[in-house]
Amino acid sequence: MNRIYAIVGMAFALGVWIPGMVSAAIVCSDLVISVDTPTNFPSVSLTLQPYQALRCTANAYNSAPYFDGTGLGAGVNIVSLTSFGFGSDKFLFTVDAPVKISSTYCPPTSCPSECDCTSGCTFETRDIIEAVKESGTWKYCFYKNDPPNLGAGVVIDALALASDGTNLLLSFDTPVTIGTTTYSQNDIVEYNLATGTYSAFLRGSDVFLPSSTNVTGFEVLAFHPSDNTLGDYVYMFDVPTTTSNPGGLNRAKHRWGWRHFDGNWDPTTPWFKDDDLPEGMITTDFMIS
Repeated sequence: MNRIYAIVGMAFALGVWIPGMVSAAIVCSDLVISVDTPTNFPSVSLTLQPYQALRCTANAYNSAPYFDGTGLGAGVNIVSLTSFGFGSDKFLFTVDAPVKISSTYCPPTSCPSECDCTSGCTFETRDIIEAVKESGTWKYCFYKNDPPNLGAGVVIDALALASDGTNLLLSFDTPVTIGTTTYSQNDIVEYNLATGTYSAFLRGSDVFLPSSTNVTGFEVLAFHPSDNTLGDYVYMFDVPTTTSNPGGLNRAKHRWGWRHFDGNWDPTTPWFKDDDLPEGMITTDFMIS
């Protein structure tokens, strides 16, 4: 199962055909993707590894990885990815299996002392990992080590920044019960870093998602000041998804990104797509710079 992780710029061009491709169209303004198996991108003669990320600008892929994943090691899969903005050289990400980082690659000087990993450390699937590029090398530490009340083995499938730019918006790969509240795999959960508490940011049922759909990518274009269902969001799923609301998504392709705006889906125009990607590919997490 291939997963794609994307960072999308605010400006977005639609329906542009890429020179040299016979039947494929890429729609992206500024996009960074990662895959969970080695994937060939023939337009730039590159095989992207699952611990790397590739940038797409002006509807064409760059020729070298934007994030090379130095020190993460073979077999590591990035399953959610977000950033503090292009040019910041600072990412947050999660993985789908425990990853051990040697002392060579940690910590960056900006890492908080309580999240240090000077002698090396192991990141679990529920940990939020910070990656910072220093002197040309990626280094890693905990952005949040072992968020409370998440059981061992919980995988964070989607990751975004809340409106304050600090707290986190999460989605899990399976239903997760925290206290007396169960969050589905199609819910978006807000995690308050200061208090260590969770709350429902946006329920999948509020946006007409079927219970079987797993949200593997989520990002906010615009927050609504009082009603989260009326914000402007982009989703990606791990299965083709049909929503129950009239005019909603009808078998949305799972490797593309889809927009939910002001309480309604755009049923026909994906926010991101790449017709050259095989149907078997599954699209997941991304971030808007």
